[in-house]
Amino acid sequence: MKALKNSNLKANFLHFAKQYQDVFRFLIVLFVCHFFWKYSISFNDDLRITELTWLGFIDISAPFSYVTQKTVDIVRGIFGLLGVEVEMSTPRQFLFPNGNTVTVVWACNGLKQMFLFVCIILFARGSWKQKVWFIPLGVFVCFLFNIVRLVFLIWIVKDYYQMFDFYHEYVTKYLFYIAMFLLWVWWNEKLKFSPFDK
Repeated sequence: MKALKNSNLKANFLHFAKQYQDVFRFLIVLFVCHFFWKYSISFNDDLRITELTWLGFIDISAPFSYVTQKTVDIVRGIFGLLGVEVEMSTPRQFLFPNGNTVTVVWACNGLKQMFLFVCIILFARGSWKQKVWFIPLGVFVCFLFNIVRLVFLIWIVKDYYQMFDFYHEYVTKYLFYIAMFLLWVWWNEKLKFSPFDK
């Protein structure tokens, strides 16, 4: 009787694991790559404002600086199109007429989320023919999402400075991960196999 119960538990567990193997793969890749990023990319200071970024002993400051500045330029352009009065007190610091300021630091350039997305799809099951176009599309979506996120957060600083930390730490950060998860769901449910693979 006990052996039968144990074999049923094992069979149920194996069925459950097989049914959700893609979700487990997603979570494992997400956490492994998150910790890889966290412990291998280092900044010169905790505020991530300085110009030095390292991957181990390799200086990777140039691409980080370039992406951060281009992101800031796009966000500034959007504020211009929206008719919002804002000045730049430094190349990455937005200054509003009421004196509120916010600096876009390197950790907010979206590169980490793009890296995580690429890793998730690279390690996901599916057709490489599909991955060739889906990965660039997903990176572009992550880039656009980050732009919208920054516009929203900087707008919060303009009028509701005291709410910035809440929206930055507890809302937009997790919305970014939800967006990546939804991209993965789209991949997993609709796109992972090319019609040409059959």
